[in-house]
Amino acid sequence: MNKFTLSIVLSVLMQSFAYGFITKRMGSDSILIFVMVAFITCSLFYFLLSRLRKITPSKAQIPCLISLNISTALAFLSFYISITLIPASVATLLEAAAGPLWVIIIGAAFARKKVHLTSVVTSLVVMTCGIVSVCIISEENFSFQTGAGIFLAVAAALGAALVAWSSKSAESLDISPIIVLAWRFHLTWILSFIIYLVTPAEKVTSGDVLNSLWLVFIGVVMPMYFMQIGMQKSSPLVTMMCLSMLPLITYIFEVSLGSNVNVYLLMAFSVGIGASFFQVWSDNFLRRKRA
Repeated sequence: MNKFTLSIVLSVLMQSFAYGFITKRMGSDSILIFVMVAFITCSLFYFLLSRLRKITPSKAQIPCLISLNISTALAFLSFYISITLIPASVATLLEAAAGPLWVIIIGAAFARKKVHLTSVVTSLVVMTCGIVSVCIISEENFSFQTGAGIFLAVAAALGAALVAWSSKSAESLDISPIIVLAWRFHLTWILSFIIYLVTPAEKVTSGDVLNSLWLVFIGVVMPMYFMQIGMQKSSPLVTMMCLSMLPLITYIFEVSLGSNVNVYLLMAFSVGIGASFFQVWSDNFLRRKRA
């Protein structure tokens, strides 16, 4: 394993730990503050880095950055709120399944790209595993909260697909990855703060904010940095293979932080991750065949 692949693995491990910790230890108000502080910090970190490197966005690049802000806000806010309603391991599995489906739908609708049956079937298999996982956890007490968690995880996948779509535009406009990371999170932290203010619940103290700063760096700022380093030097296949392990590793952290081991749930995750691996491999094979 080279150092760039190791960077991606390290990013996945850090994100998984943060997701598992949030599932077991944070409520909706706490998580909104976490999102706000995390993405303000992330924006500031990469903004300072862009200033040090003397990189600034041009006027022609601003519409793309606005598009990235909207899709990023949809992806991250939906996901982080979903993991207060359903376990993060299940939410990541649902997002992993719905993401490729949204990419297929967007590609077919706007770019008239060919739809491959293999990609659709494997995505549906992964999504079925995610829904089965939710049913196992809810133990036949399927509530509005559980349904909302599933809906938000699928909405997060749409946001992630739109981020990928906008990122292609960013590449064609020659926007530096540092500029993207410095500017794409503004709407995310602004909306999280607004939602926090209008939510009628017990508010978080400044002490709670300070206590979560360590999780901000472990769960967002540093993983983004390591992922960016790894993605720039590794093949997309390696990146996607590593990311497909997020649900299982997140579940392992959830168990280590107090959740009970459920054999049926572990089986559902294993099937879902196996299908994700197959999907990544088949998509890569089809791309190489077309090339």
